[in-house]
Amino acid sequence: MQLRILSDFNALTTAKSFNVVSVLLATILEFLALILFHNVGINQISSGPSALAFSILYQWYRLIPPAYHFRIFGMAASNKAFVYILASQVMPCFWSQSYY
Repeated sequence: MQLRILSDFNALTTAKSFNVVSVLLATILEFLALILFHNVGINQISSGPSALAFSILYQWYRLIPPAYHFRIFGMAASNKAFVYILASQVMPCFWSQSYY
């Protein structure tokens, strides 16, 4: 059900333009980061559509409401927490490629 809503959103022209703009903006920001921070040790950027994946994750966060809420060790969470945990595991993989 939730993926159907997201696929309906992706069929729209606004979603396609959002994806193009987010990829272009990410490319420009990554290029500027390479220029500005090459003295600090950032001399590579990660390959692949990681910026697009995280921008789509943001759209999923904004558009689809959580189905249920629960508590883990006193902290409130929802069913979306598991997707965020998976995404947070991917982020350190890209960080290690930037530093030598």
